[in-house]
Amino acid sequence: MVRHSMMKNMIAAVLVFALMSSMMLCVSAADTDVYDTAEFQLLEDLGIYNSSIGNDEFNKNVSRGDVAKYIANFLKLDPAQYANTVIPYKDVSGDNINYNAICALYSVKIISEGSEFRPDDAITSIEALKMIMVALGYEEVAAVKGGYPLGYISIASRLGLNSYTKDSPITTGELFKLLIDSIDIDVMEFSGQYIETSKGVSILEKYRGILKETGVVSANRDTDIETMDGASSVHDNEIKINGKTLKDLYDKAYNLIGIESDIYYDKNTEEIISAVSSKKIETLKIFSQDIEEVEDEYTIVYYDNSKDKRVRISLNPQKVKVLKNNVYTALFGKSDLDIEEGYIELYDTDSDGGYELVKIVSPEVFIVDKASNNRVYFKYGKTYNSKNYIEKDADTTFYIDGNEVETNE
Repeated sequence: MVRHSMMKNMIAAVLVFALMSSMMLCVSAADTDVYDTAEFQLLEDLGIYNSSIGNDEFNKNVSRGDVAKYIANFLKLDPAQYANTVIPYKDVSGDNINYNAICALYSVKIISEGSEFRPDDAITSIEALKMIMVALGYEEVAAVKGGYPLGYISIASRLGLNSYTKDSPITTGELFKLLIDSIDIDVMEFSGQYIETSKGVSILEKYRGILKETGVVSANRDTDIETMDGASSVHDNEIKINGKTLKDLYDKAYNLIGIESDIYYDKNTEEIISAVSSKKIETLKIFSQDIEEVEDEYTIVYYDNSKDKRVRISLNPQKVKVLKNNVYTALFGKSDLDIEEGYIELYDTDSDGGYELVKIVSPEVFIVDKASNNRVYFKYGKTYNSKNYIEKDADTTFYIDGNEVETNE
């Protein structure tokens, strides 16, 4: 949220505002055997994973019926569409909570013939893997290599899914990881008389019409890190990645500016469905009161309270990108880092132990020239995001001496 306030006791009206947007970060779990739910963000955005699921649930064995539900949802198979399907399984009645999902998987031939499905039994890793590999189109190839289970084990090794070939129960968390790991595998499809890999076509594109773009988010509505003046090159609710502009209606990728990310979007509407950091990123947050000295534009000395000692850190002059209050600053100096209020957040974006991205969040002072038509104009050539004014929107509120005012006052 952008918050604006007017400083007291000044002859000229002074506009002070700080852009305190939250920073999204994928970080590793603190304990072993505890799932890092950040890696399941895509599944949550697809409506498969619910963030209320705790680690106890992740570590429970998952039933065959529930696996059918998760996979049908993953493939976006509408259960209602298959409600009238006649299935051969005598142990799956119409009132089974996963009946429609089982019907859906049977209809698209992801699960096979048989008199029993055993919906309440714990499913094994290799059984769950077979379902995913059939959905990926590898059933015929696996049959040539020996069928189930040997053929699937052989193909799984080539596809990087060999950790799911065990003949032991799979947990909910492991199943979710299997779904994530299947996303970057090219599907197999018939091409004339042959079955071949569809290069670049993923399981999400085949079943959901979702494409993936991986790269550094270079622009959002507030700035563009590839321009000298920091002016944004996209409209509101848009971002740019690899030179491609995508619709970010819910700000899923807004805070990933400057970070290598995986962006999943609808190939027809180009609307972003999910956005996550491509890898885990180490960050360091330094509050203004802990900064002891800024030696130059690349060196900060601060007090680390957790270690009870002074720490000197250096930025990489060749790689560093600096954003001040969400706006890229190509020509930054020592004074930009020597803040009196707010904080500095540093990102190690390439896991080399250094910091390549710096986000400074600190109040800025602007002298107001005039206000009209929902805009506040600044004096003395002061600009924000390359403009000499700021525009009022739904997230902007102006105050004078603590009292909210309209911008035509």
